[in-house]
Amino acid sequence: MTEYYYPEEESWKKRFEVTIPLLLLILILFVLAWKFGWLGSVPIIGELLGGKTVNVAVIGNDVDLMEIIDSDVRKVANVNYMTFTAEDLFNARGMGEDNPFAKYSLMIITEGNNGATKTLNRWNYDQINEFASSKPVIIIKQAATKVENDPYANGWKILTFVPVSCASAAGSCDVSVVNWDEASLQTPYAQSHPMLNKLNWPLEFSSQSGSIEYVDIIPTGTTLVQLERPLASDPTQKATVPVVVEGSGTLTKYIYFAFHPRHYKTLLVEAIRYLANV
Repeated sequence: MTEYYYPEEESWKKRFEVTIPLLLLILILFVLAWKFGWLGSVPIIGELLGGKTVNVAVIGNDVDLMEIIDSDVRKVANVNYMTFTAEDLFNARGMGEDNPFAKYSLMIITEGNNGATKTLNRWNYDQINEFASSKPVIIIKQAATKVENDPYANGWKILTFVPVSCASAAGSCDVSVVNWDEASLQTPYAQSHPMLNKLNWPLEFSSQSGSIEYVDIIPTGTTLVQLERPLASDPTQKATVPVVVEGSGTLTKYIYFAFHPRHYKTLLVEAIRYLANV
């Protein structure tokens, strides 16, 4: 019997054998890109997969904040974030990096663990101001209130966009504490503000909140949320204090939290959605 050889068929088989691993590799890369949110920033593809990706620069190593982003924010938005410690920012300057925040669309400034990022240097403040000139920022408690090697400078006076101030000229605000079951959150904008109108007001804290520490601030922007608590001089009466304040720039907006958002996580989730428009 004569055996015939078909070169075209053999060539097709070889191409098929090469194509299968290539397709598997593409599939694996696609799954990884979807899992880590990279596809969300790609035009058309991002829209088909549920919207854009928000790249967040977090100033301050804050475990509680990162947990909120990982477990709560990512349920409703495609978010990637990078944490910058004060040391990271110093090293970026040493390497000649003029704008370490260029690729980010939102910034969160937190006190960091043990208050490490209450103090930043002048170069850090310049970079943050440049970012805030066109992009949104969230500031938490007393983050960035002090200036390295200048004990008399007030960081919030350097960061001209922060919509609150401290009574103390030294850049250190007083703080107050209230137990979770003695406090609630109120707002005059429950129906009208896009950050607040999805929530059921007033907001009640849970026992997981424990004691709530908040910064005594003077609003220079719009007070969105007030904390209601017993009046110190007469516990039968209620006092309200500003705890979430909004500021506006020419091109963007800013949100200040006087307490850490871990006490009411949904407020941070809605703040990120509002500022990032997701």
